[in-house]
Amino acid sequence: MEISIERRTNFPPRSEVFDSTHRRLAILTDGAYTVRLSGPDRTFPGEDPAREVSQSVWVRTLPKPFAGHVDSVWLAAALSANEQGIPDVLWQ
Repeated sequence: MEISIERRTNFPPRSEVFDSTHRRLAILTDGAYTVRLSGPDRTFPGEDPAREVSQSVWVRTLPKPFAGHVDSVWLAAALSANEQGIPDVLWQ
């Protein structure tokens, strides 16, 4: 997978990862253990069906706080987990 990484220095400082069509795949915020990732749409059930929430944001955790270097192996595994529907921190 071909990716590009853009550094953002405005608050909060972070790295944004895009695919070859410039679709955002991930946002990694400096100092954070969590990463916001794209993935397939999913719906979180509610007690009342009118209160179900549908979205395509997935959140996974890093083994240590993000320090500015995107680990492409970790990123590929995380995106693959999303596509496989493996639960993330929002689903657990």
